[in-house]
Amino acid sequence: MGAQTLAQQMHTTEALAQQTMDSFLRSYPKIKLYFNKLIAKCKEKGYIETISGRRRKLPEINSSRLKLRSHAERQAINSTIQGSAADIVKTATCHINSALHDMGWNTVLSCNRTTKASCYLTHHIHDELIYQTSEHRVHEAARVIQHCMVNAWS
Repeated sequence: MGAQTLAQQMHTTEALAQQTMDSFLRSYPKIKLYFNKLIAKCKEKGYIETISGRRRKLPEINSSRLKLRSHAERQAINSTIQGSAADIVKTATCHINSALHDMGWNTVLSCNRTTKASCYLTHHIHDELIYQTSEHRVHEAARVIQHCMVNAWS
């Protein structure tokens, strides 16, 4: 994201948005190095890889046209980060389901609702998982879900 886009999203001036970006990068200098490494690796291979090894081809990464190349460079960064986050949350979902099953909890709602689920996933939005359970199981469910999400990729 450039200063102009950030300024629009922050409802501020482009100069202030640029100052915010510069301050962020000064506070976290390794981020810029990481981004540069991602772009260089993508230019070499022609694709990015997520944490789980999923690939996305970015053929314009070596384009002679600045606009196409810049777009592909942003995609290389965003796809790596967002794709890896998706890998992690999907892995966490599987771990949560297994852990709840190991506790003897039913995690599936039956179509005719004859079987009550002990705890089940209601929404998966980006990196957020929303579960529903009975009030007396909330703390135990939260403990299991938090543990599985924090340790999904360790």
